[in-house]
Amino acid sequence: MTTFGVYLNATHVGELGDLPDGRIGFRFADSYRNMVRRPVLGQRFEDDLERTYAGRSPGQLPAFFANLLPDGQLRSVIEKSLGIDGCSDLLLLAAVEKDLPGAVRVQPREGDTTLTANGGGGEEHVDHGEEQLGLRFSLAGAQLKFSLIKEGNRFTLPAHDAAGQWIVKVAMTGYQGLAENEHFVLEWARRAGFDVPECHLVPSSQLSELSGFLEPGSQALAVRRYDRVDGARIHQEDFNQILGKQPRVDGSEKYEATFEQVGVLLNALIGGNAAREFLRRAVFVIASGNNDSHLKNWSLLYADGIHAQLAPLYDQVATVAWPKLDRRLALKLSGARDFGRVSRESLLRLGRRLGLTDDESGGIVDETRDRIRDAWEQLRMLDLLAEHRQAIRDHWSGVPFLRGGDLFARGIS
Repeated sequence: MTTFGVYLNATHVGELGDLPDGRIGFRFADSYRNMVRRPVLGQRFEDDLERTYAGRSPGQLPAFFANLLPDGQLRSVIEKSLGIDGCSDLLLLAAVEKDLPGAVRVQPREGDTTLTANGGGGEEHVDHGEEQLGLRFSLAGAQLKFSLIKEGNRFTLPAHDAAGQWIVKVAMTGYQGLAENEHFVLEWARRAGFDVPECHLVPSSQLSELSGFLEPGSQALAVRRYDRVDGARIHQEDFNQILGKQPRVDGSEKYEATFEQVGVLLNALIGGNAAREFLRRAVFVIASGNNDSHLKNWSLLYADGIHAQLAPLYDQVATVAWPKLDRRLALKLSGARDFGRVSRESLLRLGRRLGLTDDESGGIVDETRDRIRDAWEQLRMLDLLAEHRQAIRDHWSGVPFLRGGDLFARGIS
């Protein structure tokens, strides 16, 4: 059996390893449970630090850790880079632990230098005693992305023992203008008053190490990581982890929730102005035509390791720009997923669930919509395909609560 120590930065949190029934289990260490001011690993664990948390089936990690793994094309790229194609989830987690989301580290117990595991049809190993070349980071999501460092105007892979400071997203086949679209939407949000990470469009010429993944002359999107500050790792967790949802096989569990459930939980965990900010962000998700704001695109951040706050707005794309994509919301709102059924009353009902009065919610909704509309005027010079810009305008004319703040109302184009 193989067991790893789990750490939050330098704090030993517990042990992760094989269980007798073939599942992978996690248990907190006594030293962690007895800490007076212990850093939070995950909200789902807080009610019971005594139990063993396990995956649902043999070989499966507990949901919190499964959500740290790369998925889709990125998983295949990393496994191939490390020579561990088709490896087990535990082996992959150990291989990329130096640059996981947040502050989690997963390391062999003292004296163990080699992990051997069954998976993918044979025996695989990662030698932790010697430096190996290859991609050693993990980022979730369908889009291919890389954790990089910036040196001058160029982005490069971090050294073996370092973590990336920027996420660089490359284009997806069949989604022309994706980088420009996300950059536009993030800047739109920033100018409407939302907390958004620094981001830039980067020409392929500044990404020589990723040349095999980029079309010549194309642009990628670079987003500064909010979980890396001045070289330090800041812990985070997404709502897929908080709600105990598994990220694989088809990824459908990240859509199995509602705006109300996320908002109520967020309000309970953070309090303060969390309800108002969540309602504002819900308005932006709808106004920007983003049908993919699922559970993994909402996160908590632990700047001091203990107290949760809402992470900056990220992964915001005007998905209405591609007619082939589903035009329904990722999470239900007031019982509906259809953009065309989102009225001002829908948002007032969300506000009630968050403990806000109708007057409070109405003021937030109207002010946020108007700020989003006014910010549109500042985006004329940003790169965005003409058909994407038109798709967003058409979207506004089809959503009931947006019509009163129509992008055409003052001749805006």
